[in-house]
Amino acid sequence: MLKKIQLTHFRAFCQTEVDIKNINVLIGGNGSGKSNFISLFTMLNYIQIGRLRDWIVNKGGFDNVVYNGIQENEFFNLRFFFDTSNLQNIYELSLRATEEDYIIEAERFGSWKYPACSTFQHEETNQLETKLKYLAERKYAIPSNIYSNIKGFQVFHFDDVSANSNKKRRQNLEESYPLHPEGDNIAAFLYYLKQNYIDFYDKIVEIICLVTPYFDDFILEPESTYSNQIKLRWKEKNNLKKFSASLISDGTIRFICLCALLLQPTPPLLIVIDEPELGLHPLAISFLAELIKKASVQTQIILSCQSVTLLNQFESSDVLVVDRCQSGSQIKRLNESELQGWLDEYSLGQLWENNYLGGRY
Repeated sequence: MLKKIQLTHFRAFCQTEVDIKNINVLIGGNGSGKSNFISLFTMLNYIQIGRLRDWIVNKGGFDNVVYNGIQENEFFNLRFFFDTSNLQNIYELSLRATEEDYIIEAERFGSWKYPACSTFQHEETNQLETKLKYLAERKYAIPSNIYSNIKGFQVFHFDDVSANSNKKRRQNLEESYPLHPEGDNIAAFLYYLKQNYIDFYDKIVEIICLVTPYFDDFILEPESTYSNQIKLRWKEKNNLKKFSASLISDGTIRFICLCALLLQPTPPLLIVIDEPELGLHPLAISFLAELIKKASVQTQIILSCQSVTLLNQFESSDVLVVDRCQSGSQIKRLNESELQGWLDEYSLGQLWENNYLGGRY
């Protein structure tokens, strides 16, 4: 379980500390830093496969991932605190600019509860890639525990539902599990659930039917000419015609992916979703909030939100407000006791719209 994050000079954040709970709803204006915070978890996805440099290159170089650029700040530092099965680990990573690129200045592994007992720092710094994966594969205890946590963090984006989206094309049954970050194996994933976890599959169909009353079920059959491939097809109630995914609305396809993600039997340890309410009907947004709450019993969820309807479904203690000021972006969790008098008369969404919570501009 991820307990806390400390950021120094990372992207839009000069210095901030964030406590992570089971539900974490990020609200904030455009350009406030929500996407920068979510990109932190994308970076961790690259680190766990040993490709940190690729992530930095994709962002346009080290100058673009340091707060205000390398002319003002030559380094960034990240600290992640974990609390899993009585193991209170910390992972610290510092990168510094060089004349040509960057180097890893420090990479430390230890215990935040007993710092004097189990601090470990590998000697090979001045590298471009972290040693986390390398050390975990060689069974070093603390790096292995940290690596197993980070490997369970996954960022999901279901935005692309265009005609050329892989969600609407043939999908390889050999890649049926886990659900891909873009949902481009959704047909194969649903087929996997139907074959192996029918109760979970039936629950997904049930929720989709409640939001889309004309929907009856998916038709999940391997292609006749490509037996190792499958396409997303479905049928309506009282209609024998088989429909292709191209005839499902954009919002419905996104909602199908969200249902599959949140209702699966073994979700990732931490799920990150950027604006999951995109294109959804208000009724679907209400169901989405309930799915998030249900999933949070066994996983942690971080999501960014621009929807008053979605925000209203959560407790104030679930909400992280992202504001940008002269000293960079800051993240703070709402204090329920401070808002109690206001919440007796107004919803969270109303308070947000009136800029009482911050995170509006």
